[in-house]
Amino acid sequence: MTNFPIGSMAGKAYVEAQGKGSDRYVICHEYLDRHASHFNVENGFELLSKCLNPDPQYPTACSMVFDPQNRTVYIVLKRNFSKIWKLSMENNQIETWRGFKKDLKISIPIGDQSLLASGLLNHS
Repeated sequence: MTNFPIGSMAGKAYVEAQGKGSDRYVICHEYLDRHASHFNVENGFELLSKCLNPDPQYPTACSMVFDPQNRTVYIVLKRNFSKIWKLSMENNQIETWRGFKKDLKISIPIGDQSLLASGLLNHS
């Protein structure tokens, strides 16, 4: 999310961050301070949507919210927060979660095979 060495922040206030992405670092810090006591998946997506990389040369390609208690990862591709995928680490399956016209579940291959984002975008 940032392109500056976080180690350079030692002993400094978060608002002193400098470098590419420092504005997003400040936004994240302040949002997390306000929502830490009740943070959930919806807050995660709200925060990530506020912190998209605005540089058209390097736009945000993928945003993820992790729910470790449920062993789930929610995924947004190409800044499209209206369509969210849900990846279950429990059953190695990815499925449409929100914003799709039809429900779809895809088993994730184990081993040398892979599931590419481009394959998921074909189902959008």
